[in-house]
This record gives sequence, structure tokens and C-alpha cells, in this order.
Amino acid sequence: MTNLQLKILAVTLMTVDHIGAILFPQMIILRIIGRMAFPIFAFLLVEGFRHTKNMKRYLIRLGFFALISEPVFDICFNGRVSILNRSNIFFTLFYGLILLLVVELYRNEKLPFLQAFVGTVACVFMVVGMDADYGLYGLFMILGLYMAKSFKAQAIVLAALNVGYVLILLIGGYTTVQVWSILALLPIAFYNGKLGKKVKQFSMYMYYPMHLLLLFVISRVMS
Repeated sequence: MTNLQLKILAVTLMTVDHIGAILFPQMIILRIIGRMAFPIFAFLLVEGFRHTKNMKRYLIRLGFFALISEPVFDICFNGRVSILNRSNIFFTLFYGLILLLVVELYRNEKLPFLQAFVGTVACVFMVVGMDADYGLYGLFMILGLYMAKSFKAQAIVLAALNVGYVLILLIGGYTTVQVWSILALLPIAFYNGKLGKKVKQFSMYMYYPMHLLLLFVISRVMS
């Protein structure tokens, strides 16, 4: 699969997940299917970090869509607009990208340990403080997939994170379908490293807030 094909698959899975969350919460199968979306997005973020020619533009794009998507996300999942409550996935990806940049600069000895440590703590604090979608689980997944240099290593990272995350939730008395995200390894295994047909990034990113807005309107009509 090309990079574009993986993106389309991830967007499709995400849409199925949100249809389940917003319109049909009783249909757990939709949430199970949707669990594969984030690991693919995390994988694509790592690929983008490794191959982007303009890191500044990449960061600005993620930050911009995090901000414009937040009001719609809040209305859909929090019932009101508030950045202090659960925040959208673009924030997780944004701080995940910053974390990768910090780690890479430190590994190349371009960033002192203290600055790298402060940068890492800042990313963790922002993700936790904003209650960004997938939280530390998402941040560590991005970092883990970046540190893993082979598909086998990435499979171990994803499996370990899922087991740990699910165990923590179960100990806390919660149930989760997140364990099913391990199935994201199937399409990732077929990734060929090619970009595929070029499409405008703006349209791909803009789909996120637009599809949430549409689902919210449909939910109001159905209620």
C-alpha cells in the first residue's frame, strides 16, 4: 500500500469510529473497527517526520488544524467548547511531532540533555493537561513507532502499548476496545514506502472537522 492508500484507509476507519461514537454508540463493532485508525495515523506521522522537507510547515499545518477543529470536536464529544476538556487528535499529533523533533535533535547532539528533557516534559504536560485524544498512550505510540526501525519492532511496540493500556484500564475498573488496534499492523505490513498519487494536504486535513460537523448535524436531526 502507498502512503496515500494508508491515509485513505485511516480516514475511513476514523469515520466509522466517529459514526459509532456520535450516531450509534450501541453498535460496538463500529468502535472496534475504528480502533485501527490511530496507529495508522501515528505510523504516517513518523513517516512524514522522516521524509518531510519542511518541518516548520508540517508543524504549522498540524497546529492550525488542531485549533480550527477543536470547537467542532468539543461540541461533538464534550457538549460545549472548552480546550481544557478532551481535545482533538491533531493536538496529539502536533505534540508527538515536536517530541520526535526533540529526540532527533538530541540524538544528533544538536540539543543539550537539559533542553531535550524540558522539551519532552513539556510535550507530556501539554498532552496530559489538554487531555488530548489518546493521551500518553498516543504520544508513546508515536515515539515507539519512531524508535522502532523494523516492522517486527513496531509490532512489539504496538502490542506492548496495547496490553499495558488495557491492563491499566481494567485495573481501574474500565472496559476498552482499544486492544483491537493491534489489527492496524495488517495494513501497515503492506506499506511499500511510496507516496502514491499526490493530493492536496489541505483537503485531507480539512476532512476531519468537516466530517465531525456533518455527523453532529445528523445527530441533531435524529434526536
